[in-house]
Amino acid sequence: MLAGDGGSPEAFCWGNDYYYQVSHTPIAPLATLDGGGFHTCALQLADHEPYCWGDDYYGQLSGAPLEPFDSISSGYDFTCGIRSSDRTLTCWGDRVFNPR
Repeated sequence: MLAGDGGSPEAFCWGNDYYYQVSHTPIAPLATLDGGGFHTCALQLADHEPYCWGDDYYGQLSGAPLEPFDSISSGYDFTCGIRSSDRTLTCWGDRVFNPR
């Protein structure tokens, strides 16, 4: 799965859509987005909060904090981001490599 912003605030994604990680792209303008193994996450343009869609088996979607981030990067079954408030790294999803 690939995702890109094409230089505009509208997202477009293509590739395998087995977990709807391609077809459930949000309509709202996005600041940035990144595709993981079976999920996609983006920062919303208005508030820079993460919005994720696709597979949530490891909490890649439901574990996303509701706060602004400066950047975001999705791995195979997890996502990490830099918090705007204190510039710390936080990750959600599979905890095999990031135990809390």
